[in-house]
Amino acid sequence: EIRTRLKTRFKRIEELRQQLAMAYDSKERFGKAASLMWKNTRAAEPYRREAFLWLLDYSFVLGQEKTHRELAQSFAKLYPTDPRIIHDIYRQGLMALEKGKQTQAMGWFRAVVDQYRKIPTIVLNQGPTIEQSWLMLGKNSWLNGKDKEATRLLTTAASLWPNHNSTAEALFLAGSSARRMGKEELSEILWNRCQKEFPKSYWSREIKIRRQVTEWKKGWKREIQTK
Repeated sequence: EIRTRLKTRFKRIEELRQQLAMAYDSKERFGKAASLMWKNTRAAEPYRREAFLWLLDYSFVLGQEKTHRELAQSFAKLYPTDPRIIHDIYRQGLMALEKGKQTQAMGWFRAVVDQYRKIPTIVLNQGPTIEQSWLMLGKNSWLNGKDKEATRLLTTAASLWPNHNSTAEALFLAGSSARRMGKEELSEILWNRCQKEFPKSYWSREIKIRRQVTEWKKGWKREIQTK
């Protein structure tokens, strides 16, 4: 009614669009909400930033990889020091991973880590995003047999985020990579830390089993040599 009757005389059209979009959103009429938010990407602040944030979330939920990427690029140009940039890079990685684009996904996760290294002060509230990206890179290196890189990434992650729920896995995999490289002493240090700090974890139990199997093999070897 306001838009129809007052038209350009109404000076709060950007706020009106946002309020109307939120009303559509609450009724799950997301297409209507999106059309209004797209118009507000050219609005004044704070409505422009809010429109971008809503559209970024919307495109991610729908898995619209290209649209999300273009929105994220525009957002980064408009707000170059906004911590949200890191979150959107990470989401690009998740979407690529979901579509089986492993190499591309790792590229996005690496971009998150690189951004953290460049400007750690602007990403303080994006901790989980950075942790997950770092761990994803480490696990990918481990799976591909890049043991030197895997050990470096995973031990660094375990040092930076000692209480993260994936730290036990990081220590186990780093120890496994060290062992594959023949660095038994480093492997023992990492596995001992895993067992000491995460005694009830799956990974500590896995270490115990592997060490037991190793001891059995040594025993069998000695028995065979004796005979």
